[in-house]
Amino acid sequence: MRGGVYKNSMTLTARQLFIAIFICILGLTPKKAYAGMTPEEVKDFVRYKAEAEKGDRIAQFKIGACYDEGAGVEKDFVQAVSWYSKGASQGYYQAQANLGNCYYLAKGVTKDLNQAVLWWHKAAEQGDSVAQYNLGQSYRQGEGVDADAEKAFIWYRKSADQGYALAQYNLGCCYNYGVGTAIDLVQASKWYRMSAEQGYAEAQYNLGNNYAKGEGVTKDIPQAINWYLKAAKQGIAGAQFNLAYFYYTGNGVPLDEIEGYAYYNLAGLTLEVARAKLGVLEKRLSKDTIAAGQKRTKELQQEIAAKQAGK
Repeated sequence: MRGGVYKNSMTLTARQLFIAIFICILGLTPKKAYAGMTPEEVKDFVRYKAEAEKGDRIAQFKIGACYDEGAGVEKDFVQAVSWYSKGASQGYYQAQANLGNCYYLAKGVTKDLNQAVLWWHKAAEQGDSVAQYNLGQSYRQGEGVDADAEKAFIWYRKSADQGYALAQYNLGCCYNYGVGTAIDLVQASKWYRMSAEQGYAEAQYNLGNNYAKGEGVTKDIPQAINWYLKAAKQGIAGAQFNLAYFYYTGNGVPLDEIEGYAYYNLAGLTLEVARAKLGVLEKRLSKDTIAAGQKRTKELQQEIAAKQAGK
């Protein structure tokens, strides 16, 4: 670690595996009625059920989603799988994608990674961006298929080209670390930016790191701080740690020991290196500064909690 910059994050690990679930929400605002369901949800369910029983594959998907989400009917994952299967067997890509999710998450069916990949593959070949991303993750992790970095890269790219933020982030990681492709920091920064502009916190953090180090972009500390702030306010500890360094040293921003302390304190909830740094600072700072920093920490925690609650 140099200049206080904490290393890039990379969600190409099992811990950070994000399986996006494309569920039909039906565009309704929940109200208290029919055990928490709206009358409209109940009417829609009845209508979809009639159409689904006649073999309409889109209605079969929608009925599956209703059972999956408890929209217009009590949740029943077994029924959800049954109806997704009907729509999927008729080639409807959203039903195929959700059926893959059910197999992956063991919702209404025994967990089966091979079946998850099979159905995601069918949906992905029809252009479903989330299924394409999930396939990329499967190939990267070797779940349900043999690990294959090049295939992971291909599927990430297909999904990223359609604007899916998680795929754009992971594609950036592929370019950053040479996963399935040659290292290309310019391309890495390009894809991080696309994801970051959609609000994906890990991409904001990595883009901040690239600006801080001048990797793939011209070195620009104010830009690094701008992206770190966005990521830090979504709870990314590495971004909080890096911000603390800049505030405490006055590099790229006016020196602010209170803000620096607060961000080290936040990062210290999960990062040992931040806790160690905080211990050193507490020997140097006045009691008033520490107290103000602790107060600011609580304010930042409230801001982060409010932002996460609003998602």
